[in-house]
Amino acid sequence: WFVAYISQQDLAAAARVFEHSSTLFVEHARRIEQERAVKHRSNPEDLLWEEIVRSNLPEPNRNIVIRRDDGSELTTPDFAWSDYSIAFYVDGYYWHVGKDKSVREQIASLPEGERERALLEADRTRQERDLENRSELQARGWRVLACSDRDVMSDEGRRRQVDLIRRTMRLVSSEQETVQQIKSKSDGGASVEGILSFLDEIKEAREATETGTH
Repeated sequence: WFVAYISQQDLAAAARVFEHSSTLFVEHARRIEQERAVKHRSNPEDLLWEEIVRSNLPEPNRNIVIRRDDGSELTTPDFAWSDYSIAFYVDGYYWHVGKDKSVREQIASLPEGERERALLEADRTRQERDLENRSELQARGWRVLACSDRDVMSDEGRRRQVDLIRRTMRLVSSEQETVQQIKSKSDGGASVEGILSFLDEIKEAREATETGTH
């Protein structure tokens, strides 16, 4: 057997070291948890989604894949309201390039000096593809709305985007109602002149409403 003798002073010093190590461990664990929480809260799409739900707007589809007639994928909006044909995108440097795992892995494998240039090129390529796909989506009758990730990092910015969505929904609803009314008048045998007069009335009423809101 080997029995070590520890003096009271050494024992006190060891206790202080253990206490300091425990404090460092707890502080490290707390910092990691905070970083995880901040990363989760800072996801622009999640922040905007929470504001949309809080504002009592219809809940959007966050997983819809819009396809072309041949079945190929056209685009996947960050938020979509199919009943209104509204697609909303939150554009950002990380949240678009960073979503593509294969691109991230490819860039990470490059020498450090080449990564920034590769990231910029990947972002530019993605932007060009997004513009083309969104133009095609608009040609299919969808309304396309977009903002940057910075636009939704503040309360005011999120409220501004929600207001844009709400106003677009009202416009779509008004147009849908107008189409139904025109169809009803047409089925009822209304003349072309009567329908045009009806459209003029709607236009005047809409202009009066818009003037009153400014």
